[in-house]
Amino acid sequence: MKKILDVILSLALVAGLGFGGYYIVSNGTVIDQTTTYYDPDAQPITEEVTEPENQSNILFESEEVPNTEVNNSPLILVNSNFACNSEEANLVSLYVKRLEADSHSFGVRDEELLVREIMADALIRMFDDFNAATQADNVVVVSGFRTAEDQQSLYEEDLEETGLDYSEKVAPAGYSEHQTGWCVDLDIDGDEEFDGTDVQSWILENCYKYGMVLRYPEGKQEITGIQYEPWHFRYVGFPHATIMSNEGMCLEEYTDFLKGYPYDGNHLQVTDYDGRIYEIFYYPMDTEFESTLVPIPIGLDYEICGNNIDGFIVTVDTGEYDETEPVPAEDEEIAGDADPEQPDDWSEEPEFEEIPDGDTPDDEVAPEEDAEEN
Repeated sequence: MKKILDVILSLALVAGLGFGGYYIVSNGTVIDQTTTYYDPDAQPITEEVTEPENQSNILFESEEVPNTEVNNSPLILVNSNFACNSEEANLVSLYVKRLEADSHSFGVRDEELLVREIMADALIRMFDDFNAATQADNVVVVSGFRTAEDQQSLYEEDLEETGLDYSEKVAPAGYSEHQTGWCVDLDIDGDEEFDGTDVQSWILENCYKYGMVLRYPEGKQEITGIQYEPWHFRYVGFPHATIMSNEGMCLEEYTDFLKGYPYDGNHLQVTDYDGRIYEIFYYPMDTEFESTLVPIPIGLDYEICGNNIDGFIVTVDTGEYDETEPVPAEDEEIAGDADPEQPDDWSEEPEFEEIPDGDTPDDEVAPEEDAEEN
């Protein structure tokens, strides 16, 4: 009887794939999945979702992921509500990396300024392209990773200066993005400040092509708890930077948004600015055990990112391209070493589509003060 059931199951799987759906084999059960695309003009973007016209063919298996990894990724949310518990791994001197790359397009405060290696590579590429486009070379990275001790010192210094029992500018140790290694503050060499205007606007407009976003956008203070900071940039990776930029989402909003695409529901499919198609879904952390069996695609590249709250974001590179978008050549240079298919000469606005189918202390310090206090 078991053999007969297995044969029936196999036939059902083949028949299902023939109709263009993608399926997941889980504990002997074939689960039909759909992929949601979305229209960036839809308001709100999670409403009026109907059955997609096309579906991908993806099979999944499980990967055991320690629950501690929920605190480690470019997508972790750190703010006054969610403390930084990430590991201090893969940190490099941005100053040294810039010298190794023979880049003269921007400055770095000193050799002690550290960031995650992926972000260092992306910053170098971005500033080289910024210099090529604007001839400007006076932007300086003044702050990156901070230890808990450094952050607490800044916090206590601000309390001493203001005489208050809380800080309006600096977060206490444990609640600053700077402890993640995934962000930097920028300034301008000389008397000028980095305010994101004039030629500086190029960075705000193009940072998504390098996997980065403006972490505290204008008009989002009620959500982030932080005032507009045109100098503070955060690495989130591909294609997440494109989505956040195109939709005007801050990280708090994006974290909630992704939970609307669970593994056992509709998956989000996104065409990044270079035409590469990604599929994204959320999977909750298994709190009953020390690890979680996270679904991963069979035979496709993927990335598992914790959100620092309650689960993981799985980003699948489908290996497919939107035929209306240019496909980068194999030897074409890229915008950020983290994604070998991102061309650095892209000039159009990011596009992606959907075929119907959370009293907070401020986190940052102004760039000049930060440069002095660090």
